[in-house]
Amino acid sequence: MTDLDPAQIQAVEARIATELARLAHPRQPGGQPLAPAPYVRRHLSEHAAAGHHINDHILPRTFLPYVDLPRLRAALGATDGTMRLPLLPALRRASHLWNYTNPEANDTALHMWASALRLTDAEPGDQSPWRIHWAQWQPGDSEIVGRHTDGVVAVATTTLDGRQVAVTGSDDDTVRVWDLGTGRPIGDPLT
Repeated sequence: MTDLDPAQIQAVEARIATELARLAHPRQPGGQPLAPAPYVRRHLSEHAAAGHHINDHILPRTFLPYVDLPRLRAALGATDGTMRLPLLPALRRASHLWNYTNPEANDTALHMWASALRLTDAEPGDQSPWRIHWAQWQPGDSEIVGRHTDGVVAVATTTLDGRQVAVTGSDDDTVRVWDLGTGRPIGDPLT
């Protein structure tokens, strides 16, 4: 077997992403929204990142509420290619609210954060029942990674197995480790 050079792999991944993007638009047979296929929802962003092809054409606005956001965040952290995804700041801010099984709520959260951040592509997708006409917010550069059930009283960051992580301690008597690239917890809470 012949090893492919990185440029060939990148080109193949870009072609895969381009073909999968054709399947990324939700359909509405009979007026009911039908989500893109699970493979597309979970892996389109990974193929796009590997192909250095992350943009709003491959990951269109109508697809974003359906995306597997932790996988997208991990893919973004692994790519060194160029990205043109105008709603990325809103996606990062909404990640603690994201629910793979609830694209309507994801669309609303994305719309809310896009409006608050005054992003040019702030219009909601087809899934949100809400339309935000005005938002006043002065967000900083921070992101909410996850949640405890009580107040967080301690935070530390470090590198664990090559990943940037945050370790948080809470009044709920737990310590949690969070992958800062994906926003997901690592393992169960420590008690």
